[in-house]
Amino acid sequence: MKNKVFFSTFVVILIVVVSKMICFVRDMFIAMFLRAVMQNDAFQLAQSLPFSLFGVVALSVTTLYVTVYEEVKKEHGEKEALRFSNRLLIALTLFSIAVSFIGIIGSPVLIAVFA
Repeated sequence: MKNKVFFSTFVVILIVVVSKMICFVRDMFIAMFLRAVMQNDAFQLAQSLPFSLFGVVALSVTTLYVTVYEEVKKEHGEKEALRFSNRLLIALTLFSIAVSFIGIIGSPVLIAVFA
């Protein structure tokens, strides 16, 4: 079951990352042809970067959660399915807090890399 979940998660993440890259290239072409100013570019980057990062995780979780929850419930019962939900919520909360702190502390580096 773990391999199936890992593979499904990986496929969803890969699809989302590719779509975000395509959107980024699209935005670059729009900026190139419309001669966007630097302030507009900085604003667009600041708006899209958090949505891109958290969007990947959110889409993966929402896509796979119901399937995995039902599978755990069927194989191990309601109590284990609730335990799975609890662990997932705790892990996502800790992950979000860690990424937020990294983003806040490392924002100058992130801006330099992506801008």
